[in-house]
Amino acid sequence: MNTLPSEKFTADSKSLWRKISKDGGIVLTNEGKPAALLLDINEDAEETFITWKRFKVMKLLEQIRGYVEQHGYMFRQEINAEIKTARDIASAKRGLARR
Repeated sequence: MNTLPSEKFTADSKSLWRKISKDGGIVLTNEGKPAALLLDINEDAEETFITWKRFKVMKLLEQIRGYVEQHGYMFRQEINAEIKTARDIASAKRGLARR
């Protein structure tokens, strides 16, 4: 996919729109980093936007799943049990220190 520095975004809009139509889209960059996608869309812009949002959510879920696979996951009951154990240990230590 083609890229376009943001400085050139306003400079040559006719050729930009031709490029988007021809290639299906372009990545707009800011200081060399991707900043936005300009996509050629059909008449149903709202449906295209909703599809894009769904895709972003799917990618986020994919990242979360990868994190969970790498680091493990604890269910709420397990977290509460860990907290209770830590509190019980701290309480017992305080009780021993008072004696």
